[in-house]
Amino acid sequence: MKKILFIYCLFFSAISFGQEDFVFSGGEATGSGGTVSYSFGQVAFETVSGSNGELTQGVQQALEVYTLATTDFSYGLQAILYPNPAIYSVNLSLGSLNDFSQLSYELIDVSGKILQNGKITESQTEIDVSNLSSATYFFNLIDSGKRIKSFKLIKNN
Repeated sequence: MKKILFIYCLFFSAISFGQEDFVFSGGEATGSGGTVSYSFGQVAFETVSGSNGELTQGVQQALEVYTLATTDFSYGLQAILYPNPAIYSVNLSLGSLNDFSQLSYELIDVSGKILQNGKITESQTEIDVSNLSSATYFFNLIDSGKRIKSFKLIKNN
């Protein structure tokens, strides 16, 4: 009887301390306004409203990843890379830029290997990509050795 009672108590204590949700990541953030702990993967939620706004806590939110790149160009550069996806070549259009002396490009695979690079001498530049296999690449626009714009380029056959 003691054995059954022990197993019964062990079973219910495990249930009472069990995790309600599957959480795959989390942490704690501290700022001047206080501290908050957070986690990703929760499916239960609660909404708290106050005079400063509303907080929905616990709901599984979409995770957005932002790529940081310089978008502040002292000369107002507007760069467009097309067509994307590409088959034979891509065109780089640089708007009304006049000074190309320090501009170059590099084409990089997903492992970080530079596959192709070159100087840019005109506002409309055609770049041959026919020798590349079907994959996703990164096209970086470089001014004076500094990356100023990055494009994701998809190559199809």
